Amino acid sequence: MFRVILSAIGLAVLFFTGVFAYFGAFNTITVTESDIGPFTLVYQSNVGDYKQTGSTVDYMMKISLSMGATPIAGFGQYYDDPSTVALEKLRSDAGIVIDPKDLGKFQNYAHNLKSEHKILTREFPLTRAVTSEFPLRGILSTFLGIIKAYPVMDQYMKSKNYPMTYAFEIYPLNEKKVQYAFPLK
Repeated sequence: MFRVILSAIGLAVLFFTGVFAYFGAFNTITVTESDIGPFTLVYQSNVGDYKQTGSTVDYMMKISLSMGATPIAGFGQYYDDPSTVALEKLRSDAGIVIDPKDLGKFQNYAHNLKSEHKILTREFPLTRAVTSEFPLRGILSTFLGIIKAYPVMDQYMKSKNYPMTYAFEIYPLNEKKVQYAFPLK
């Protein structure tokens, strides 16, 4: 009986180790400085818990596909540090990166919406940033990436005496990764 229990525990440990490995728990975070952009962004601004940005990205993807546009990536831009700003006051922009040729479709669509569903567009210029990447293989990867990448990037920024800026996350649709970036001023 003891061997059966011990075997079951061993199998459970192996299983969960494999699951966590698959989602990136043991990946090393490499921080670099590179250029990001330029991007054409279609988004909504949010105030409140950053958890709501995922549904905003999904909503923007759905709108894009309904009008025959092809999104290139999802993105989230996070302006406040959740360890120092109250959850209900966190500011973010979330949406999609599109091909510039599709911009007119979104501007026409946005013009016809009620103000509470306001869709915004803007150009994000070529920008130098502190960056890192993490595999994106599901919702667990999203949380593990945040837990692993942000502290390493924060430490890198401090070691270089770079001022903290906003966080920019890019989710390329044809790649299974998320790119984290802190644009440099």
